[in-house]
Amino acid sequence: MPGLNWLRRTVVGLPPVFWYLWLGTLINRVGIFVVPFLALFLTKHQGRTVQEATFVVSLYGLGSFTGQLVSGYLTDLWGRRSTMLLSLFVTPVVLMVLSSETGLFAIGATTVLLGFFTDLYRPASSAIIADVVAPQDRPRAFSLRYWAINLGAAVGLSLAGWLATQNYLLLFIGDALTTFGFGLVTLFLIPETRPRRPQPMAVAEPLPPSNILKRIRSQFVGEEAVFQFALLFALLWLITISIYTQNDATMPLSMQANHLTEADYGTVIALNGLLIVVAGLAINRMLERYSRFLVIAGSAFLIGAGFGLYAVSSTKLAYAIGVMIWTVGELIGSPIVPAILADLAPPHRRGFYQGILGAAYGLASFIGPAAGGAIYSGLGATALWIICFAAGTLTALALILLIHPLYERLKHTSVLGAPELADIETISLSPP
Repeated sequence: MPGLNWLRRTVVGLPPVFWYLWLGTLINRVGIFVVPFLALFLTKHQGRTVQEATFVVSLYGLGSFTGQLVSGYLTDLWGRRSTMLLSLFVTPVVLMVLSSETGLFAIGATTVLLGFFTDLYRPASSAIIADVVAPQDRPRAFSLRYWAINLGAAVGLSLAGWLATQNYLLLFIGDALTTFGFGLVTLFLIPETRPRRPQPMAVAEPLPPSNILKRIRSQFVGEEAVFQFALLFALLWLITISIYTQNDATMPLSMQANHLTEADYGTVIALNGLLIVVAGLAINRMLERYSRFLVIAGSAFLIGAGFGLYAVSSTKLAYAIGVMIWTVGELIGSPIVPAILADLAPPHRRGFYQGILGAAYGLASFIGPAAGGAIYSGLGATALWIICFAAGTLTALALILLIHPLYERLKHTSVLGAPELADIETISLSPP
């Protein structure tokens, strides 16, 4: 049957370690309760102002930014598995502490810690995929992980909307339990996959001094070029994700101002995960024939356009249509971005480069809610959504006209070839 053949081509050929990581990701994302409802928790349950609530949400992004930078370093130095365990076993404790805080300073400080430890695992997780999956299969693997994230979110956000109407404490308990579950999967099923560091150059057959200098210079220039590309690429993706973060920060507040409830928000936002679950894999496979950067540029444009729709309509139906538009943008771009950096990164620095990308996500989680909240409070919702559309369009143009040519030049001149799976220290499942 065509459908079964398509599914087989999508899932076969990926190693067991990837599927254990996929399972843990799914468990964790079913409990994605607290962050999407944090602004509503602070305004409705604790009586905070919009400015205070969006500022606290932005502090989560500050913690995430710091955590993912630190994670990139720890992942390469300490190990992927150890970094993930630290994240997944400390986060539940921080969640429960946050649920009981009442002072604004304490809430803010705990939210920074929550962002730090929650996202500490992300670069390590991406590095594991880069370690164990062959380069040609990485976009498919990242797409499958992304599908698991949204399968869990489709269930979790709908459930979270109902839990919030019962007792906000249930959101914190559920989030803590599912995060702990991912930690158990990591502890018992996911081995360390960190590649060996490059061996020193053999001295048995010394090269002429001129050749040695040429090799050192080419390696330095190659990695420096990749690093500069990664920073610029991450900066543009940061802008895109800053637009996207409005779904957690100002979108629920905007819906509330238009007399829509938490349950309405939960139902509408659940369309995001539902659409990705139903159509995400098929759309990504269909787009494999097109330029990766054309797809990423389309992603930035659609994310901006989806939120831009709210400038001209504020009904529940309009919010639902907007969610579907920016969801298509999200699902076509997000799996490709880490695959690009995984292909270019030196084997022993995969965690570092995924940490750069993760830091962009974290910084966007700080900038997006803070800027969105300031624009929302100062200029109104309509101005915010127009700015989102303009930013998405300009970012799309930059990705096509600037980043794509740089990537093509780097791909053909860099000395940093994609690593082989033989570089992996071990993928056995022996007890830690």
